[in-house]
Amino acid sequence: DMGMRHFGPEPTPRSYNATAGACERGHAWRHALGLITEMRQRLLRPDTRGYGATMGACSAAREWRWVVELFMDARRRSVALDAGCVRITMDAMSEAGHSSEALQLYREHAPALATSRSTQRHA
Repeated sequence: DMGMRHFGPEPTPRSYNATAGACERGHAWRHALGLITEMRQRLLRPDTRGYGATMGACSAAREWRWVVELFMDARRRSVALDAGCVRITMDAMSEAGHSSEALQLYREHAPALATSRSTQRHA
């Protein structure tokens, strides 16, 4: 069983996000994908952190297709992804040989990416 085992209180989006973050750090991309699926089965809504950590785990494993799939899934579900998720997706598209799609994504999100980069420099 790859999901979160139920011992005690019901898992929450926060506990899933923490587990997905550990998956990202441990490059356990398959497990992170399973967590997103399990959240949906429990009628919990994955958020930016959950998607971001899962996308990061997939990116670290060079699983470009899954990064893009997760990005598109989040869009379909109206999850507002942060600039980091957009950057990971642009990188994945480029690595997968889809530079024109990466450029289009950049054009759509350029203001947010510029603001994010500026904020990171001054932090």
